[in-house]
Amino acid sequence: MNLLKWVILSLIGLVTAGLLAFGPRPYADLPKDRVVVDYWEKWTGNEEQQMRSIVDEFNNTVGAEKHIFVRYISTSSINQKTLVATAAGVPPDIAGLYDNNLVQFAAMDALEPLEDLAREYGITSSYYKPVYWNACNYNGHLWCLISTPMDVALHYNKKAFADAGLDPERPPQTIEEFDRYAKALTVLDSSGHVKRAGYIPLEPGWFVNFTCLWFGGSIWDAVRNVRRSPSSPTRWRTSSPASAC
Repeated sequence: MNLLKWVILSLIGLVTAGLLAFGPRPYADLPKDRVVVDYWEKWTGNEEQQMRSIVDEFNNTVGAEKHIFVRYISTSSINQKTLVATAAGVPPDIAGLYDNNLVQFAAMDALEPLEDLAREYGITSSYYKPVYWNACNYNGHLWCLISTPMDVALHYNKKAFADAGLDPERPPQTIEEFDRYAKALTVLDSSGHVKRAGYIPLEPGWFVNFTCLWFGGSIWDAVRNVRRSPSSPTRWRTSSPASAC
């Protein structure tokens, strides 16, 4: 039995040594004459491929001209991994975090203020729309720059409008009309199951936490300095502002 154990351990040791000696080299293909910038991004799937195409184009054009090479890594749970790497003293140069990570990371001294560097390269508040620029600032400092801004719009089906007896060229103009249209557009089968929903706030789901903002509400009660509860009064308005993430 002892002989078998030592044989197995020896084989494992030989395999490990072989991998260390002849295994893949993660840095072997890096250009020798460029500054390497490590960029971690949260996107996976199709979004990951789109961002990789952008990075590849940069490396082949501007990067080649200015001797910069961006090493792009797609990773899940990017906020936790970035925070752990920062605490260990080996953070990425750039991390594609979410907008709601900014205040936490800035308060924990896990980000580097960027206002001086941005100003050096002509990046000021005039470069962005206020909704994007303001989202990058906190407590008097610029902590990040927008990489993937999004505008959220409400789409509607003109044929469904016509089928429900609504004007397909006139979307609802008020909250009251919106509720009435949604009810008119909802179709149930004989069993009471929904065949067509007039409005589904959970689709696509990524922005459900911004729903109250679209209708002029607020997640935070500035008067009482607390998070709003479902029973808290909400201010409504008819125009829905675009939300940026």
